Amino acid sequence: MKLKNESFYDPGAKDTGISASEYRKEYTRLYTNYEKRMKALKNNGFSWTQTYKKFEGIPKPSQLKSTRGIRNNLKGLYDFFNNPMTSTRAQQRARTTIIKQFNKAGVPLKKDEYESYMKFLNWLSSQFKNIGVSSTTIYTAYKTAENSAIEKTSSLIYYTFAQQNGYKLDEKSRAHYEQLQQNAVKRKEERKKKKSKKK
Repeated sequence: MKLKNESFYDPGAKDTGISASEYRKEYTRLYTNYEKRMKALKNNGFSWTQTYKKFEGIPKPSQLKSTRGIRNNLKGLYDFFNNPMTSTRAQQRARTTIIKQFNKAGVPLKKDEYESYMKFLNWLSSQFKNIGVSSTTIYTAYKTAENSAIEKTSSLIYYTFAQQNGYKLDEKSRAHYEQLQQNAVKRKEERKKKKSKKK
């Protein structure tokens, strides 16, 4: 994606000599391509990534009525196109590289587990600092938690892992875990009832 000089996108630059229509025209051009990339990332299963979430929600040109609003948000679009991970191809390459690295380290991670496992690792790093266990140990615990969770939802897997490995959940997380378990049990019972009615 071809970009103008960096100063064009600096919302703090003064006396630029650039007209309001020029700013809006550039914003519209970048936003059109931004929207296509974000849609491609989502359609290819990368809407869970930190990169996608970081740039999600940049306003449409029609939502910005003032030149100041346009200039403030142009910086976000500039940063988006300067980020090497905002294309589907880059995310696919990263996935292949990461899976190979894990496999080389003895972790038999598969492509269809990539999203779930990376979410799991991100959650672990946010909850437990300096966890201090090997990749293979974490993967084994992940699979155990996944198989023992009532339903394979990310949160249940995370919380099950924490319980099985002696990590204390804070009050909010514990309450959330209990609610998830209750909801899962209810859904299981509802499915049983529907099946029995069909017989």
